[in-house]
Formats: sequence, structure tokens, C-alpha cells
Amino acid sequence: MKYIAVSVLLIGSIIFPVMPVEGQTQQVIGGPSLSGSIQDNRIEPSAQENIAVTISNSGYVIQSGPSQFVQRVNTARNVQATIKESQINAPISVDTGTVTLGALQSGSIQQATFSLETGGNLEPGTYEIPIEIDYSYTNIANYEVSQSGYSNIEYVDRSGSKTIDIEVVVEERPRFTLDTPENNQLSVGDSDRFNFSVSNTGNERAQDISIQLSSQSPTIQFGEKSGSQSNDVTGQTDRGSQTSAFIPSLSPGEVYNASVKVSSTTSSTSGQYPIQATVNYERPNGISGSSDPITIGGSIQREQQFALSDASSNLRVGEEGTLTATLTNQGPNTAQDVVISLQEPATGIEPDRSEFALGTLQPGASETIRFPITVADTADTGPYQFTHRVQYQNNDGTEQTSDPLNARIEVAEQRDTFAVAGVNTSLQVGSTGLVEVELTNNDESTLRNINAKAFVDDPLSASSDEAYIASLEPGETATISFDMSVTGDVPTRTHPLELDFQYQQPDGDTVLSNTYQVPITLTPAPEGGLPVFLIFGGLVVVSCIVGGVIYLRR
Repeated sequence: MKYIAVSVLLIGSIIFPVMPVEGQTQQVIGGPSLSGSIQDNRIEPSAQENIAVTISNSGYVIQSGPSQFVQRVNTARNVQATIKESQINAPISVDTGTVTLGALQSGSIQQATFSLETGGNLEPGTYEIPIEIDYSYTNIANYEVSQSGYSNIEYVDRSGSKTIDIEVVVEERPRFTLDTPENNQLSVGDSDRFNFSVSNTGNERAQDISIQLSSQSPTIQFGEKSGSQSNDVTGQTDRGSQTSAFIPSLSPGEVYNASVKVSSTTSSTSGQYPIQATVNYERPNGISGSSDPITIGGSIQREQQFALSDASSNLRVGEEGTLTATLTNQGPNTAQDVVISLQEPATGIEPDRSEFALGTLQPGASETIRFPITVADTADTGPYQFTHRVQYQNNDGTEQTSDPLNARIEVAEQRDTFAVAGVNTSLQVGSTGLVEVELTNNDESTLRNINAKAFVDDPLSASSDEAYIASLEPGETATISFDMSVTGDVPTRTHPLELDFQYQQPDGDTVLSNTYQVPITLTPAPEGGLPVFLIFGGLVVVSCIVGGVIYLRR
């Protein structure tokens, strides 16, 4: 009967909990129970990975009581999670230290995020990441029941630590890295190739690979600038801010070098520009895959520039001249197949040659340019703006045109090629004499084969009306002379001697000058004497008579 009584008593105490007795010390005993899990546990080799570990608390109670004390013993306080890197048996390093989560009540969860860096030799497989969770909690809550509630409350606090193992998985599949060389430089307002390499760093072959590239800058577009010719590789499809490149296949460890055409607007500024890449591919089993977005990029350097300096000319109305200047490549790139062109500034000022080829110009290099120009007689004197443009090929072979390069050039007033001045220009009425004229070369070049022609009207006549000068250098003067006669019995006044000159220019062209006039002054014959031409005629008659007498005597 005693056994029956004890059993009934025990059963009764379980079914009907003992009610707290006023003034008697009571206890609630329990603690937290922490566990961890991870939802996305896939990681990649040679990558910076973030894993999010969920920490949950399912508290336990050994001896229950009022809910406030049960909640107290079930709560984990000052929860801290730390990965034990030294116990990871894989080429994985941890970049995150201890993560503090605070208080974690029973039935609640918190998330701890850790940054991992994986090595390139991380093989496919499953790896355990040990995480140590440290916390504090209340193990026992002592209290007394009174009419006003609970009194003499005492807590027994403890600290706890628990290590949980989280599994991460490295899948067997293709993986990709994209790299760009340091010389991926693009000038403002220019087009060039964006070079990059694609590597399969995974352990499985990939095929039908499509690399989707997206510009992250509104000033960077794929393809040529408007109006340019494209020489892109097969497989590039341009869509403005997006483009794609195709690779047939890549085996593990294989590298493929690719390039696409990019261009920048004139509103671009120097600095870096980002391009986002996504690799889509097919695995050998026919399953398609896609990489996470990969950011690559290049740099924008200042606009390609040229400078025109030391512009000068000898241009003059009615003459041929030369415009000379110095063209300098101010960089930053080498310009190939450089041709500078000159635009006609106004009607009547016509370049005899509109282009000047310079070949290749390295940054900082200069070349002298010369444009022969003909200025018509109808052109106006004064300053003119001569506009030049430089056509060249950039590093990619794309033809480019520079901004206008202007030079202010003065066109001088028209002048005579020669200056003519009389030296001996007086003739006596009824006499014959020598007329001498000085001829000066006013041109800026040496003139050759100068043939002078004299023209006179009655009462003047010329027995020799031509003269020749082999050459005249700029500013040089030569004297030419003509035998001239004046008929008798004419008034003494000034008569014109007209001269023109046919000469050869430095380029070999033969030119006829304008007509020049030299005044010839007629002076009267001496008083009381016979005119010179009568005396001369008498002498001729006397000479003939004397000659005849001598002949007859023989």
C-alpha cells in the first residue's frame, strides 16, 4: 500500500503542479539553446565571398515558473559570433572579425555576415566553417511570492560558448575572371579598342560563351563615333550602352583575349570609367549558367590636341606667296598618317595646295607646314583668318579630325614687282642720245631672265628698244640703257618712255609685268648752230665725196 500511495502522490504532483506558497523561496531553472544555419552556402575559388549565417535560439526550461523569469533564463545576452579560421581545412581566409548580435530571446533569430577570401586552388567539394558563439545568460532565477507580487529576486548568471559547423560548397563548374591591361586608355571625344582577357578558372569546360558588357557611364558608348567606320572583331554586337562578344569555348585554365570598340563623348572628363560584365555559358551537360556581375574598366585621358604656332606669310594682293606655320602634336597619343588641310579664307585668296602630309607625329613632335597661296588683284588688303584642320589616325587606326586651328594672317597691299627710276633721261631736240634707267627688284625672291622692252611715240624713236638682265636678287638694282633720238623742231617738254618686263619666277613660270613709265625731258638745241642731225648728215655727205675722189684717182 505504501508503494501505491507514493505513486499516487508523485503522479498528482506532475499532473497538478505545486502552487507557490507565500513566503517560500521558489526557482526557475533553464537556459538558451543556440544553433546556426546558412541558406546560400555556395562559394567560388579566387573570390571575395560573403556568407550570411542565421543564429537561432530555442531556449529550454528545467523548472518553470512565472513567464518573466522563464523569459529571463531562456534569453542569450551579449551574443558574439567568431569564425575559427585556424580550424578551416581549406585555402579560405576570414576578413571579418567578431560579429556582435546582442540579445537573442527564445524563438528569435539573428543574422551574422562574414567576409571570406578564397584561394585559386580551392577545389570543388564541401568544407566546414567552425563558428564559435559566446554569450551570457541567467541559469537560475530565485524569488519569493508575496501579496504584492515577487520579492527577494536573485539571478544566477553564467557564460556559455558553443561551436557550430557551417558547411560551404564549391561546385564543379566553369568560373571566369576578366582582366584588363593598363593601357586601356581612351581620349575624350575619341574612339578606340577596349581590350580585355577572359579566363576559365573553373574545373569544367564552357562553351557558347557570351560576354555581356554594359557601360556604367553615360559618356562611354560601344561602337564607333557617329560617322566613323567600324573595324570591330566578329562577334561584337553594339547597342549603344551595351555590347556583347562571343567565344566558342574555354577549357579550364584557358585564356581568351578579346576587344570591343568604345567611344567617348566630348563631354567626358578625365578619370576611370566602369564596365559591368556578365558571362553566360553552357556546360558540357547542356545546362546553362551565368556568372555574377564582374566590374572592369579603363581610363579616359584628355582630348587629343594639336597646336598651330609661328604662323607667318608674305601674302600680297596680286601676287603669289607662302603661308608658313609650325604644327605640334600636344598629345597625349601618337597621331599617324597626319594630314593638315587649309580652308580658303575668302574669295580671291586661293591655296594652290590645300593639304600638307606630315606622316607620324609623336606626342610633343613638331613639323613645319607651307602652303603656296595666290592672292588675286581683286582681293582686299587686311587680316584674314586661315582655318586649318588635322586629319589623323589614332592608335586603333580610326580616322579622326581635330578641332579647327586658326591663324591670323595679314595680306599686304599690292605693289609693283619692279621699281623703275630714270638716271639719264634728258635728250636734246634734234639729237640722238643714251637713255639710262635703274631697275630694282621689289619682290622677295630672285627673278631671272629679265627682258626689258621700251615703247616710245613720236617725236621719240629708239634704235635699240630691248635690254636683258640675267638675274636680280631681292632689293638688287641694275641699270639698263636704250639708244633714242628726237626729231627736230619740236616743243621742249616731257614725253613718256613706257617699259615692260618679261621675267622668270623661282617656280619657273614666265610672267609679264605691268607697264612702267619713265619721263623723258626734251631740251632745246644750242642757239645759232645747226641741228645736230644736219651736222651729222653733212659729215656723211662729205665723207662720201672724199671717198669717191680717192677712188677715181686710183
